[in-house]
Amino acid sequence: MRTSGGSRSSILTTRLSAGLAVGLLAVGCQPGLRGEATEATATTAGLAVSTTASVADVTAPAHRSAGRNGVVELFYEDVTGADRAVRFEVRMPAAVGDAVDADGEVPVVVWSHGGSRGKDDPGRVGETWGKAFNEAGYAFVAVAHPGRSAEEREAVCDAVGASPCELYNTLYWDRPHDVQQVFDWIDERGAEAGIDADRIVYGGHSAGAISTMVVAGVDWVFDDELAPPSDDRPIAFVTASPPGVEARSLTEDRFDELDRPMLFLTGKGDSTGSTQATDRRATFSLLPDDPTSFMLWVDHGAARHDAFNLSRSGCQRAGGSAEQCRTMVRTIARVGTEFVDTVTTDGDPSTYFDLVDQNLSGPFDWHHT
Repeated sequence: MRTSGGSRSSILTTRLSAGLAVGLLAVGCQPGLRGEATEATATTAGLAVSTTASVADVTAPAHRSAGRNGVVELFYEDVTGADRAVRFEVRMPAAVGDAVDADGEVPVVVWSHGGSRGKDDPGRVGETWGKAFNEAGYAFVAVAHPGRSAEEREAVCDAVGASPCELYNTLYWDRPHDVQQVFDWIDERGAEAGIDADRIVYGGHSAGAISTMVVAGVDWVFDDELAPPSDDRPIAFVTASPPGVEARSLTEDRFDELDRPMLFLTGKGDSTGSTQATDRRATFSLLPDDPTSFMLWVDHGAARHDAFNLSRSGCQRAGGSAEQCRTMVRTIARVGTEFVDTVTTDGDPSTYFDLVDQNLSGPFDWHHT
């Protein structure tokens, strides 16, 4: 049975001033979930949350070069009954854009990284996309999805009915659950940092794009009863290097529950392992006509996989000139930020399509459902 995030609860009764040097959570010393004392730990809505960040820390300029903001660690019980830790970093913009609301709150992009083995340091997640969204005036939450040992993977496979386990990437199960905890935190604590919990956009690159699609409602069933959870809180999705039709055995009916706009970002050189670039592009054809979704296809062989994580290195190794690769990455970033501009300000999707289309030149194909 597919589950969905519930309605937002108003746990916070007051909104703290961003200038107050007050901890995001109560600071104290109490038993941690792992049976040891953990400093700066509080329990909120059933979650054990550890952080040393203050509101002032979290609202500081957000780029890595400007210093780390607030790093939060959450613990929750996973499908095997064990405690799973998820760490994320909150990066606020140095200056807000037009999307700021009357309360001074800005929309937020929650981001899941690529890579099948997981990460423990959220500071190494979404550094390029985070900078792009911060510069556009948006908050950015970088989520580190930890990997698992062989024993832990077997336990997850047994719990969800995935067989054979050696062919199953447990991150496809874990990531949607991880980000649900992050969404809960934004609901309960985001306003203290100036984040608007009603305007969450969820995105990711590569393996993170798979999680994005699952959370959006794309059916990803492992047995007849159990599937990763969709969530109704994000208002739109950014899928950079999406999964392929053949590689993931996708069919049109898997997208029946997709009811929010999605942006696909991929291109001619975006092939990895068993997933070909054209296979990624084919997934877009499965999306429903309503709501309107979009795809930027970069019709150039130098549009390698990491270009959609806003890196120029693969493009240049593939023979692209410095200028070509710079233009490619800047265009991908611009299309992504303009998409978030549109969905967080109630913009007209057709206007967004025309705006992007009029400003594209070179090897860029622009599509909508």
